[in-house]
Amino acid sequence: MPDKPLVKSRKKSQSPEKSSNVIKRQVKASVFTDLFSQKQYSLKLYQALHPEDTTATEDSITDVKLQAVMVNDLYNDAGMIVGNKLLILVEAQSTWSDNIIIRELMYAMETMNNYFTVHRVNLYSSTRIRLPKPEFYVIYTGKRKEHPRVLSLKKTFYPGESCALEAKVKIIYNGKKGDIIQQYVSFTHIWDAQFRKYGRAKKALEETIRICKKKGILTQYLDERRKEIMNITTALFDQEEVLRRYHIELRDEGKREGKLEGKREGKLEGKREGKREGKREAINAVMQNLNCDREKAMDILNITGKERENMNKLLNTTKTGK
Repeated sequence: MPDKPLVKSRKKSQSPEKSSNVIKRQVKASVFTDLFSQKQYSLKLYQALHPEDTTATEDSITDVKLQAVMVNDLYNDAGMIVGNKLLILVEAQSTWSDNIIIRELMYAMETMNNYFTVHRVNLYSSTRIRLPKPEFYVIYTGKRKEHPRVLSLKKTFYPGESCALEAKVKIIYNGKKGDIIQQYVSFTHIWDAQFRKYGRAKKALEETIRICKKKGILTQYLDERRKEIMNITTALFDQEEVLRRYHIELRDEGKREGKLEGKREGKLEGKREGKREGKREAINAVMQNLNCDREKAMDILNITGKERENMNKLLNTTKTGK
């Protein structure tokens, strides 16, 4: 999942400067998703979380992620069921939000629903069903500050009140020396440093991979997946260029329309029309460049709420030629 939508219908759209920060986070999220979608690294993740279990194998782990495609995958979580006894959901975040716990609950409910469907569990049966015990984790790679080690739904959202629902998320700030969690956290810090140094350039990722391999960080994974990682970064940088051009088009279109009308009302309508047309073109460009559908393109461009509904109507009208 990308981190969070930043735009509401009555607010300004995301600036090119802010989009660079989104790109930086998306590269880390994509690596996390791809890394732990592979059985050998899922097992390493489980072993880091449960070192007491020395009997687990790759065969005992079932991936519960809905997607595993790097570019189109908007999730930044990893999920697994271990021996039909444990349901483990792990999310990676570089920005803090108490809403993490709500997202984990939503992932858990979706995953449980899929589990019941696959195993044909009858929830209306008089016999008590068996289900894996859920565990929630967040690997937090941002600034530590004063964040807790365990985030409680009850204490966070209903302090001092009784609540029928409780859930707890364990926050992991770093793993143990040499384990897969520590290696991923180290990768994110190195990537952040190289991104600050080189910006949206291929050099940033090349240097990140070089430094990681030199330090023994995710060495095998980076060797095996170097091409795919370079491709995802290139695609995301292309997305940023689409956004940059889109903002320029909105600005110029608004100016042109405003001058033609010569009135305040005309300027406002011109800007609105230019904004709609610019977003339509941006959506189409993202769909083509990243080979994704319209909904994913609007997720990437942070088009939400009423604005999203209006854009769908506009695009449907354009498609049908009405």
